[in-house]
Amino acid sequence: MRRLIKHRRKSAFAIALFSLSITCVLILAIYVVYQDVDKSASNQSGILYQLSSEELASSIIDKTDITIQDSRMIPIQKYQSHIQNQVFASLVPYGMTCIVFLFIVSTQFWLYMRRLHDKEAYQLAQHLKYREYETEVDHPMLQETVRLLKKSFDEQLYDQQKLYSYLSHEQKNTLAILKTELEATNHKEYQKKLDDLSSSIDDVLTLSESKEYVTMGIVDVSLVCAEVCDQYRRVYPKIAFSFDEQDICDVWGKHRWLFRAISNLVDNAIKYGSNQKVSIEVKREYDCVIVIVKDQGVGIPTKKQDQIFQHSYRVNELNQDGYGIGLSLVRHVCDLCSGFAYVESKEQEGSTFYLSFPAV
Repeated sequence: MRRLIKHRRKSAFAIALFSLSITCVLILAIYVVYQDVDKSASNQSGILYQLSSEELASSIIDKTDITIQDSRMIPIQKYQSHIQNQVFASLVPYGMTCIVFLFIVSTQFWLYMRRLHDKEAYQLAQHLKYREYETEVDHPMLQETVRLLKKSFDEQLYDQQKLYSYLSHEQKNTLAILKTELEATNHKEYQKKLDDLSSSIDDVLTLSESKEYVTMGIVDVSLVCAEVCDQYRRVYPKIAFSFDEQDICDVWGKHRWLFRAISNLVDNAIKYGSNQKVSIEVKREYDCVIVIVKDQGVGIPTKKQDQIFQHSYRVNELNQDGYGIGLSLVRHVCDLCSGFAYVESKEQEGSTFYLSFPAV
């Protein structure tokens, strides 16, 4: 911000200096013209006699001579100097008007250039914000900078996703081996912990992905919701699932993204649902596929509802789990699938989460 203010001050100073320079040149030009005229008048010699129209008429009618009075005789040089001063005095208001007009025009020009500069800076910032690197940038230096930024960002993002994918793959393979061995020994508690750890790995992998660098396809949201319900009904039977078989609830995305997003909502509904019924509904309206997850639990304070989708925000800081990374993942999945999420909640009455995605 300080740099912006400093830059604007420099621009304003440059415009003011330009206006002052033009004004000085204009004043100098007037002064030079004035001196030239004055010099020309001083080189002339002779005398003028001030004769009134009455004296001239009387002389012509009466055919008499005109009496010359010394007091009415004026040198030509003095007369021209007087006329010159009157002319330049009459030009002063016009000169001042021109100077004020020049100042106003310069100020407007500066404001226009500042708005133009701010507009270009805003457009460039928006392109960088939404990674629209293909947008043409007029300035050659900025164009090269944007190209280098894109290259650096793509390389870092690719390396990051490659690392996450490799780590997730290796960890899930290890977890699969451990789970097989635990199933053989019938350790239910440890199996549950391994399932939670595997889900966490999927969450981290989902959060690390971007739709520009992954392969997406058509996903049946109603089928995903059915899979989530089947998984959670094993440990929490109070889950109701409803959908219209006539509705085509296909969206553009990845199965894992939607599965983890809906799973997180259901997991939170069970965790904060006060052991009450949890309902899941899928429907298609206005070319959108809508997922509704409703609980009858503790609810979320109104002042905190705008914050719950932030990364690692917890509604209850004293709770050992909190909403945590789950809802930020839900928002990230909605962004990946060009959808959005919002919540309606009242304390001690429950919460209703809505996910909306463009239907295909």
